[in-house]
Amino acid sequence: MSNNARHWRGVVFVLVAVVLALATLHHYGANRRVARLAIETAQSSGVLDREVGSSLSMAILVHGRVLEGANGGNADLEIPVSGDAGRGTLFAWEQRDRQSWRICSLSFRSKGGLSIVIVSDETSHCERE
Repeated sequence: MSNNARHWRGVVFVLVAVVLALATLHHYGANRRVARLAIETAQSSGVLDREVGSSLSMAILVHGRVLEGANGGNADLEIPVSGDAGRGTLFAWEQRDRQSWRICSLSFRSKGGLSIVIVSDETSHCERE
């Protein structure tokens, strides 16, 4: 194989790696951006103070999906959180109209298995798509 062919293989490999890294960062960045509303809602509710503590920290990776379009969006997220008293996962369903995101349901499950509903989907007036 010529040096020129090896060179182009290397260039293509680096370009593919950069594109994949940027796509991954964009995906997790969008998830974290939308997850901030869930963190703020959980923290301001005071419901998790005993289980996690009054100061929640979000893990680096937020799992789930965020779908956005011109007329709105929908997000289903699993947000690992921790505090000075414990850790667990927030499960958030959020919807966006033309202006802003809102919480449709938000619950917490501790590492020990305790589940707490923070915002019920029965009272949020959201519709599943």
